Amino acid sequence: MKKMELVFIPAPAISHLVSHFDFAKQLLDRDDCFSVTIIVMRNPIYGNVVDYAESLVASDSRVRLRFFFLRPREVAQPQPSLPRSGLPLLIDCIESYKLDVKEFIINQVLLDSSISFAGLFVDMCTTSMIDVANELGLPSYTFCTTGAACSLGFAIYVITRHGRVEREFQASDTEI
Repeated sequence: MKKMELVFIPAPAISHLVSHFDFAKQLLDRDDCFSVTIIVMRNPIYGNVVDYAESLVASDSRVRLRFFFLRPREVAQPQPSLPRSGLPLLIDCIESYKLDVKEFIINQVLLDSSISFAGLFVDMCTTSMIDVANELGLPSYTFCTTGAACSLGFAIYVITRHGRVEREFQASDTEI
């Protein structure tokens, strides 16, 4: 049986990393043909993501589960006169890793003839990595790490907001 490699790219936040790690463990427990690599990006805001990922590596003895730590990237910090929320900074960080992810997939996965690439799993914050999969002609899947309570809360908020505003949503530069 030929081994199939899955590559997971969680957003560089502990909550996303935990969800991907747990999902990967469940897949590995169900089928021996899979191996999983979780790519860990460094977070410019919270540095503890890498430390947490390293603790997961130490706590899990599965041979078919590995972590690949991308090198730190310089992301333009906001100027003090222009306040900037963490989300755009995180999005810029994720975008800056696209070439590194592409090089990893080409050099570490596709060149190994003993395994087949089964898919790239991204979450809601790393969907821009689908571009990498498309460039390489590889399948990609979106893994929604959001809990049911958060999703339900957002859905209720959208309905409530629509009732207050009483008009259709329009494109806006303002953060909601």
